[in-house]
Amino acid sequence: MESDLKAIDNYSEILNLHMLEYKSSGYYWQVGEITGVQGWLLHISIVRGQVARLLNSILATLISSGASFRIPKDKDTARNILDGTLGTVKVGKVITIYPETENAAVFLAKELVQLTKSFNGPVIPTDAHLGGNVYTRYGAFNPVLVTDAYGQVSNFIYSSEGELIPDDYSIPFALPKGISWPFDQIKHLSIPSEKKILNARYKPIGVLKTDPRGNVYKALRLKNMFQLSFCVIKQGKLNMWCDDSNRDINTRLLWQQELHRKLGASVQLPKVFDFFVQDEDGYLVMEYIKGPSLYDKITALNKNASAWFALTADQKSTILNYVLELSGIVSAFHANHYIHRDITPVNFIVNKQNHLIPIDIELSYSIDEQAPFPPFESGTHGFMSPQQEVAKPPAYKDDVYGLGATMVTLLTGLSPVTFDIQDSLQHAKNLDVFIQEPSLANVIARTMSLHPADRPSINEIQGSIKQSLSQVNSANSEVESKDIHRRDLFNLNSLINKAIKGLISDPTVMSNGLWYYKRQNPGTISGKEKVEFEKKGGLSDGIAGTLYCLAKAQKAGYNVSDCQEMYINGWKYLKDTYLDNLSNIPPGLYGGASGIALSMVEGMEAGMIDNSLENRELISQYLHLIPTTPDLATGTAGQVLAIRQCVNYIEDSSLELLFQRNISLLTEGLQESKFWVWVNNEKKKVVPLMSFAYGNTGIAWLLLHYSEKNKNKIVSQAIENTLSHLKNLVPLLKKAITKTGHRNLLSGNAEIWDGVQGLILTFLKAYQVTGIQAYKALAKDLLYTYPPYPVHDNLNQETGLSHLGEIYLEAHQILGEEEWRDRATWIVKLIVHTSIQEGNDACYWLYNNENFPTAGFLYGNSGLVHFLIRYLHPDKIGYRFSN
Repeated sequence: MESDLKAIDNYSEILNLHMLEYKSSGYYWQVGEITGVQGWLLHISIVRGQVARLLNSILATLISSGASFRIPKDKDTARNILDGTLGTVKVGKVITIYPETENAAVFLAKELVQLTKSFNGPVIPTDAHLGGNVYTRYGAFNPVLVTDAYGQVSNFIYSSEGELIPDDYSIPFALPKGISWPFDQIKHLSIPSEKKILNARYKPIGVLKTDPRGNVYKALRLKNMFQLSFCVIKQGKLNMWCDDSNRDINTRLLWQQELHRKLGASVQLPKVFDFFVQDEDGYLVMEYIKGPSLYDKITALNKNASAWFALTADQKSTILNYVLELSGIVSAFHANHYIHRDITPVNFIVNKQNHLIPIDIELSYSIDEQAPFPPFESGTHGFMSPQQEVAKPPAYKDDVYGLGATMVTLLTGLSPVTFDIQDSLQHAKNLDVFIQEPSLANVIARTMSLHPADRPSINEIQGSIKQSLSQVNSANSEVESKDIHRRDLFNLNSLINKAIKGLISDPTVMSNGLWYYKRQNPGTISGKEKVEFEKKGGLSDGIAGTLYCLAKAQKAGYNVSDCQEMYINGWKYLKDTYLDNLSNIPPGLYGGASGIALSMVEGMEAGMIDNSLENRELISQYLHLIPTTPDLATGTAGQVLAIRQCVNYIEDSSLELLFQRNISLLTEGLQESKFWVWVNNEKKKVVPLMSFAYGNTGIAWLLLHYSEKNKNKIVSQAIENTLSHLKNLVPLLKKAITKTGHRNLLSGNAEIWDGVQGLILTFLKAYQVTGIQAYKALAKDLLYTYPPYPVHDNLNQETGLSHLGEIYLEAHQILGEEEWRDRATWIVKLIVHTSIQEGNDACYWLYNNENFPTAGFLYGNSGLVHFLIRYLHPDKIGYRFSN
């Protein structure tokens, strides 16, 4: 029986053995109906090799209790829950139980504590431990879903006073206000304190990395009574990352200690000082190497995210020398008969002597010892060979793949997952667009061949790098690619048709005929996270945005008939979710009713939605919700934009009145101030928010659109007042951009980046409306801060390169200067050569290190499709969300 249970992959088999009825609920099988809004949840933590045996042991007790419960669907789901790849808040919560009453929770917990004492499981960080493998927290059973002004849905529960409060997952566990602890007869509530001293001689002074498996600390090490030094401490939490062989993260840390001892004479590694266990967690203490990761070093070197061929000879030489040194380290591993198995730019530190030091080598495998056996699982998404991903026996060519993937990142600035690697010849052509060195691009593409035998040797890779170095060092000047601006290199119409088909084809995330959109979990493991997906209705990253894109494509002359069924399903979801209860949706453009109304009008104009009285009245209802903020994304300005485009299609005098009322509200908002939106900056000083979506530039841009066709002295004065202050920001922003570079802005500082883009759009529109040359000069001043050939993983329409492409097209249209269309052409080339083919008739894009593509507009493939269509048909399709 024991061996039979171990062989079970899908845990529904166990439910069937007990003749239980169940249904699918996301990642879980659910038994029983979960009633009530909130209460005490019981969670059972269990290592994945014991899940089936535990279920078989406790199911009779769960059945007799009458409580509803959820279990993971299969082994892979259990692994993702346990490993933290579904988020820290889910770690350890393999089985979730929903007792109907507090007394029932206490009674059932007593039994389960006894039944689980012989099992192992990791700590559940959000819960209080009751004993055995049983944990508890007070939270939502069926949460009250609250949609904020941004269209984001959050879980809420009721406080003891009956007020709605967020269902917070505090770490460590904390009792919600007004809730008492009912489990005293099992265990008194105690909150573990943070360890200030480890093993009597290590004092953590900072967290270098937060990780569900165990944090990485920078610490002080007491060598003797009078001598302190810095060290790094890697924590291994008990039973975390426990595999089918019952080896947890501490087994890996011990193996890393052994690797450092055996390889230290051949490879420069951090010294290992100690390994100890405290409170059941393991700790590996190593030498602290001061310096950035190789990834951070290279991104700082190329802070503007310029293409390889646009870099200076010194920049290229520096990067190639790092690659050459990295290949030498890999060779040293292989010479000692070890396979590294986790070669990425973040797993090597650049020390003060400018040399690479490998870190995180615990996945390494010894050929001579055939150890560890079985090899440790996992690796880094995009850098693992296909063979390593499916747990084939380790081979040296796995490291060749990882080395090639790292070269892709260092030389192109893009994640290796961005490229289609199915055909090595095409992969080489795509890489060469960015590298402009065919022989080097060919070698890199071969390193990532799906077939190990086709991958080159380390010696061949080194020869290619040395040849490239020789060419760089002998070059008298930088050679710009001759075909960057040629527009006959690709059949864009064909690609767009494939991309439209890709919106309804695997692997785009869909379920039951609906698109799903990503929801990034807090606390996931960098580079190894999975993303949860959910249904969303909004224009920016939900169904309305995808429907909007398809309608735009239809109006531009593309055949979207294959998408019609999904389109109707999406429209039905929007009606079913929001029609009967408008309180479910905020009024805003990006995540709310105004955006859905705009999407509906586009659908009606494209003939994809019936132009019925019912639909027109529904659009009017959506546009009459009252915003509470002035901005474009969530407030009055966004509603004005939507009404402006709907009012000519829907004859409704009340919409015209609402339009004028909102314009008055926006202009009146400037009577006492220079701007509409103010925020506290890092120094707690109140400053104007420049963001296009959520701040002042978007509102100014909207009013300029209004004044283009409506002469209104009050509006004109408000715009002039705001523009006079906005222009003073340009020198400050240019200085900030010069210091930080555009890579930093693309990578995460959306507020500043969004503000820069907003200023450009506003000054372009101001020039178009007024003809004042100063506004043209300001717009160009900011446009010229961008590198001519930017390369970055962020391709999205929120703050990424496809939005920059839209801005270039806007500049070309308004200024009439060919340079801006040329710059848009480079971004089109980048997008074309990072498309991934799905069969013969569909394609998609993976960017920002995604695992799966989604169909969102600001954050998915629909936005890229919109940009490509606009590039070809600027007369048929305008700037996003406006005509």
